[in-house]
Amino acid sequence: MTLRIRPVDWGVLVYAAIASAVAISRMGTIPGVEWTLVGNALVIPLIWLVNRPGMGRFGRGLAEVYPIILVIIFYTALDTLTGHGGVATHEKTIQHWESVLFGGQVSREWWQRYPSRFWSTLLHAVYASYYLIIAAGPLLFLWRGDQRALRRVVLAVSATYGICFVIFLLYPVAGPNYEFPKPSAEFLDNPAAHLVYALLQRGSSYGAAFPSSHVAAALVAAFATWKGARTLGLILAVPSLLLVVAVVYCQMHYGVDSLAAVLLAALVCGGMVVVEGRYQRPVTR
Repeated sequence: MTLRIRPVDWGVLVYAAIASAVAISRMGTIPGVEWTLVGNALVIPLIWLVNRPGMGRFGRGLAEVYPIILVIIFYTALDTLTGHGGVATHEKTIQHWESVLFGGQVSREWWQRYPSRFWSTLLHAVYASYYLIIAAGPLLFLWRGDQRALRRVVLAVSATYGICFVIFLLYPVAGPNYEFPKPSAEFLDNPAAHLVYALLQRGSSYGAAFPSSHVAAALVAAFATWKGARTLGLILAVPSLLLVVAVVYCQMHYGVDSLAAVLLAALVCGGMVVVEGRYQRPVTR
């Protein structure tokens, strides 16, 4: 039996190898990194398992979306690999860039200068909608049985996360939610903000600020979904674009984080168009 390894599988393997190399380099200085090695090693049999024939409908669906599920595990492991803040971080450099570009710390000062219950509620809701933005396309294409569109969005989103996570490992940056005092109780006194902070308490990795994986992944997910489902893609584009400012106004990311994420998303989407155009181009003799 020949086992076919797809591009998304190779991407998962490459990221697991990089994360393992980082874990090995930090053994002895950061407790618990050994467990990330164990988890990363399990990626190999997982890929073998999901690519075996005869998996049934559920198994085939799992084989298509498992990289998105792994993102949650890899993201959680980032906190361990950075020692919960035990490694050197580079937020002072990012804050310097912030001052140069914006004339100050926009993530800290924006909401203070223009406090608004309406905008706080709306933009915190946009921040929370990020999870739906990521899941909407894969779920629709899985339900439709559109394998090509499903593989496109899963590969694009997984690649975006992989790039972000490698940067987090090699150039960790503590976000403004760690560096600056929490926004005032009045600013956060709305259901959307309460939901966001409840989610952050359950899963937030120190040093995962630059670039904003929320912004980058949401923009890429919206574009990749649009390639296979125009209406849904346009709907997802609205909260994805609002997320660019939401993460800054709600003091979750520096403005530089958001700008870098937009650039990364543009590169991934541009790469997607180029690669698909090359493989779809008719052969001329």
